Amino acid sequence: MQVSPKALYSLAFFLFLTICVGLLLKQSLGFLQEAESRKVSDLYQGFVAEIQNKGDSALTVAATISSMPLYIDAVIRGDRAYLRRELSDTWTMLNQRFNVRQFQFHAPDADSFLRLHSPDEYGDSLADFRFTVVQSQNTNQPVVGLEKGVYGVGIRGVEPLTDPVSKQNVGSVEIGFAVDETFLEGFRQRRGADVALYLLRDGQLQPYISTWEGASIDEQALAHAIVEPVQWLTEQEEVHYRLYADRLEDFSGKVIGAVVVRMDRQFYQQSKNNAWWLASGTLIAALTITVLLNLSLVKLQRKAKVVAQKDVELKQSQQAKQSMLAYIVEKEKMASLGQIVFGVAHEINTPLGVAITANSCLLSSTAEIEKKYTDGLLSKSCLKEYLRYTEESGGLVDKNLKRLSNLIHDFKLLAVNKQAGEEQVFSLAEAIHSAVYSLQDALDRNNVTLSIDIPEGLMIKGSSLEFMNIARHAVTNALQHGMVEGKGGQVDISARVEADQLVLSFQDDGMGIDAEALEHIFEPFYTTARSKQCTGLGLSIIYNVVMQKYQGRVDVRSPVSEQRGFNISIFLTIAQLPSEQRRYYTLCDAGAEAKSIQQG
Repeated sequence: MQVSPKALYSLAFFLFLTICVGLLLKQSLGFLQEAESRKVSDLYQGFVAEIQNKGDSALTVAATISSMPLYIDAVIRGDRAYLRRELSDTWTMLNQRFNVRQFQFHAPDADSFLRLHSPDEYGDSLADFRFTVVQSQNTNQPVVGLEKGVYGVGIRGVEPLTDPVSKQNVGSVEIGFAVDETFLEGFRQRRGADVALYLLRDGQLQPYISTWEGASIDEQALAHAIVEPVQWLTEQEEVHYRLYADRLEDFSGKVIGAVVVRMDRQFYQQSKNNAWWLASGTLIAALTITVLLNLSLVKLQRKAKVVAQKDVELKQSQQAKQSMLAYIVEKEKMASLGQIVFGVAHEINTPLGVAITANSCLLSSTAEIEKKYTDGLLSKSCLKEYLRYTEESGGLVDKNLKRLSNLIHDFKLLAVNKQAGEEQVFSLAEAIHSAVYSLQDALDRNNVTLSIDIPEGLMIKGSSLEFMNIARHAVTNALQHGMVEGKGGQVDISARVEADQLVLSFQDDGMGIDAEALEHIFEPFYTTARSKQCTGLGLSIIYNVVMQKYQGRVDVRSPVSEQRGFNISIFLTIAQLPSEQRRYYTLCDAGAEAKSIQQG
């Protein structure tokens, strides 16, 4: 039996299409597998991030309490009654609204001074098991993170208490959240994934708490999780899950257990099934088309007049088939890639990616023009096009690298490290610009225009971080309390020197604040926007820094004009004016010794 060349061509085409569909199916399944693995890993990272966020909240509250001189004096005097009377309402609010479980003052040597959550129990030593307290008092530094205690695992934020006169540690204050069923259930509701905690006891991982029951845990995989992350699949009640286990570390970086996250694989399984069905349908359609084409070719051989018409139909059919295949490939790629990059995008990726791409294209174009030059095929039009392309690509690289440089510069300025609180000579304008940079997205979302009027040459000796925090809290206060969502507005920041004072002003044209609330705005935890999850600490922090650190003054005014607006002005006393050898303003700093910094 002799097979016609056209039939061989059709068969070869079908085999080629089968190979292509198989490769695309393999690539799509690989993308889905990677996306599924990355998703469950991101869930673990999200759980760790929630623990870190809780710790930051605890430390913020503890830091606010520790900055109050009256509370420090009460600890020094041993006046538990005063602390209990003054902070009982605060404890009730923290417990009921924010689920705080521990609010405790400690005396030196880690002895319990006052448990606001259990005020009748005090005087016992915590040194043998509350190592966050021991470390905070020994180093006189804040400590935050997980700690395994007598009754379980908690998230602690511990701030040292320092005598403002002797500068000696006189104790510490602790805010604690419980890592319990409520905490895990909240994570499950927000993220749609179960989570279980295992704690190390006598060298073995033992169950602690979980949001699901009856699941079989691979003990070998779980034991390996304290060394490196591990994933595995399981099934329960005909539901397929992917599990991810990784270590659980305390505040000091010590491994105290493991976290297991369980994710329903239904979406990814359905996506894989759809990919299989799509590939099968494509092959069946291709086979059907191939058979029909062969039948058509047989008829074409018998009828010469029909050959031309059938040839046109064949070409149209091939074009339709290729368009369908291209659509399927593009759709699968986008679906898979969309899952992979979900939750991973970072601000720095965009400028870096654009710069790398533009540079790569420029190198490719350069290689191509070099080859044309070597082969003697370089024309004037090609050279002009290359120069135009080089200018565009170079511009892209320069623009995005500058943007990347600015991002890195601003991130460095915003990073909090152990040197951040030290005094230095800095540009006030640069510090304020860097501080509000992180709020630009919030300003844009609320259609709020920000204006900064600060002389570029205004140099200050002090803590740049404190001024940046003042700016961020003031602008955030304007966004949260002054602006009506979607209505837009204006925030103006200005600074000037008047006689022996530096005046820093923040003013908005929002709805202002009534006279009754204006009397309480510097009180800790007082807020008119509790429904927006505001803690009422922003203006209190500003007030404490200005009054205690710099012995300054804070004035507020509302309304500013036409029954609208809010203005907060900060007055800081200048200790030394600039001179030829010292080209900066030295501010009065309570308890700080003046140091001479020479600048050219």
